Amino acid sequence: MAVLALVAVSLISCGGSKEDPGTGGSGSGGGSSTDITLGKPSPPSALEEDVVGHNKIFTIACSGQLSAKMETNTWATVKNVQKVGSTNTWNVTVELAFNSTDETREDKLIFSSGSKSVEATIKQKPLSSLLGSTTSITIDGMEPATITLNFPVDWKISLTDTKAVSDWLSISPDSGNANSAVTIVFSPKSVNLSAEDRKAFGKIDLVGGTLYLDIAQTSSLPGADFTADDASYGMYNVYTDGSGIVYDELAHQLNTFKSSSTRNFRIVDPVGNKYLEFAGLPESYTEGDAVSFTVNNYWDKSLDGVIEARAWVAKAAEGRVWLVDDRKRGYIIAE
Repeated sequence: MAVLALVAVSLISCGGSKEDPGTGGSGSGGGSSTDITLGKPSPPSALEEDVVGHNKIFTIACSGQLSAKMETNTWATVKNVQKVGSTNTWNVTVELAFNSTDETREDKLIFSSGSKSVEATIKQKPLSSLLGSTTSITIDGMEPATITLNFPVDWKISLTDTKAVSDWLSISPDSGNANSAVTIVFSPKSVNLSAEDRKAFGKIDLVGGTLYLDIAQTSSLPGADFTADDASYGMYNVYTDGSGIVYDELAHQLNTFKSSSTRNFRIVDPVGNKYLEFAGLPESYTEGDAVSFTVNNYWDKSLDGVIEARAWVAKAAEGRVWLVDDRKRGYIIAE
């Protein structure tokens, strides 16, 4: 958690000449002005920073009547000045509002008694500092992304794309308690088949303020053009630089056959005695739709023999369908 700096000046002697700055809050006490002693506030130099508006209590020794006020009184307010029993110890309660600006701000807390005064400078970082350096989330394909959140108040997170709740992404859990670290998992529901990154926002609601996380899912489309003239039936990989290739010539022979409810086909290389059998494919395709099917692989021994595939239709045109699965492997099949 960030730290709120509190800088206090030294003990003012009885002969101090500062004028009484006024009373933002005051309490009754005894002693004449010439006999008054006024100590340093405690904590003397450091205080846990509270960017979310909790009350803070300062303790100070004073033998006379004490008053306290903020110099500007815009975001920090003296709420109470209370003497502790019959002692010369006083508790001063200051309420800090949320810092919803983008900058660290500061104000002076002034303690006064008679002609003597002592000051403390309070600095407060912005609410956005609670996120630290993590202000964005990137999702690659179907790989979930995580972030750990820990706030000094209860909070709740929701998804938005500024117009409607995002339908391609889910989060769990969606809330947390004060001062308890929670790891949020961002799980994509589909691959991104647009040419650009798909974006959303994580809206974090706290008591008195709101934070936002930028969320982006990278495109799963290969950089290669989807043109039937150049495409062979078969498989291709989507590399990290976005390029896509068909890595084997599979279009030597195409056998299509149907079961009672699905369409199946094989891509065969008779000479190499290799083939791929696609089973459980739908009868028709619409770009962006998700499809599930099985690939019996007798072609590339580096792959599993049977692949249970879930893929999305990147393009359907000119008798061919380009599919992209959650591992960024692509298939070009007959439409």
